[in-house]
Amino acid sequence: MNLYNNNYFQSDEFKCLNENSFNSKIIKIGEKNFFLLRNSIKSTNKIFTKINFGTEFRGILEFIGQPVNISSENYDQKLKNFLNITQEIIKEYNPGIIIFRSLDIEEKNKYQSVNNIFKNFGYRCRPWNTNIIDLHDVNKRYKEFKYNTKREIKIIKELEPQIEKLDSFDQYKIFLNYFFNTVGHSDYPNRKKYYSNETWKNLKKNHIFFLLKINENVYATFAIRIFNSRAYWCMVSRVKKFKHSLHAYAVNFLFNFLEKQNVQYLDLAGFNPYPKNTKEKGIKFFKEKFKGNIIDQPTFIMDNTSVVKKIRFASNFFKRNKTFPDEPLI
Repeated sequence: MNLYNNNYFQSDEFKCLNENSFNSKIIKIGEKNFFLLRNSIKSTNKIFTKINFGTEFRGILEFIGQPVNISSENYDQKLKNFLNITQEIIKEYNPGIIIFRSLDIEEKNKYQSVNNIFKNFGYRCRPWNTNIIDLHDVNKRYKEFKYNTKREIKIIKELEPQIEKLDSFDQYKIFLNYFFNTVGHSDYPNRKKYYSNETWKNLKKNHIFFLLKINENVYATFAIRIFNSRAYWCMVSRVKKFKHSLHAYAVNFLFNFLEKQNVQYLDLAGFNPYPKNTKEKGIKFFKEKFKGNIIDQPTFIMDNTSVVKKIRFASNFFKRNKTFPDEPLI
């Protein structure tokens, strides 16, 4: 798969979502690419609140995905040129934090090269992985499941669960109510803005939302984001405790659902390759269950704040065992 061309986060839809619904400033680079500038006084003339003062002082400049095609010739020089352009943007807008998030690197031999280039420009690397599954032969994918996974899917099937596809704005708002009230999602970015009809109209172009029910009771939520030949699994939550793996059942459902949609790849979203706690170990274990192409998806961060950086460092020390959100934005 061409990861550069199959990147929803550099699409017109994602650009419009952030510009019109989430009030981010869009800074274009060339015909295809753009940065998001969030919570900047210069770009929004906003007064800082207690919430954003400690985390996003002076704004965040963010790029998501590959800034250049890492599989192309001379990618290293292209990346250096892109980062030089970024330096000019940093001088103009003076953001507190600069982030290159979820930079897909499929070729293992290029990871260190990309890492070194960013390091030379002053960025630090947060390692991350994702598992991308080829859906060309879904029957083969199912046969590759481990015995316990097949057993759990079979047990859940016998309970005759219903997976409800949501098509209306009212149903979408019900989905949000379930999702935002599950563990780890109460502080989801732009939470209130998801409830607008404008956000719904944008998201439904690329997103499909589902509720998983057993005996008419909602037990889980999940969504799928489709862009070109890539589908991203997102907004996954467990509403009620359940003995068996509802997530595995949902992934198995998506294999067949996406095949009918002529989508070729399913991205299970990120996980920490070096888990810090039991939760991250569980996420890593689950996502590696499914035989796919596990690729590097690091995030590169430059923190130009001073006093706030020290406050954040002290705060992060006490949160050092907490889990990074694997789905920080839709």
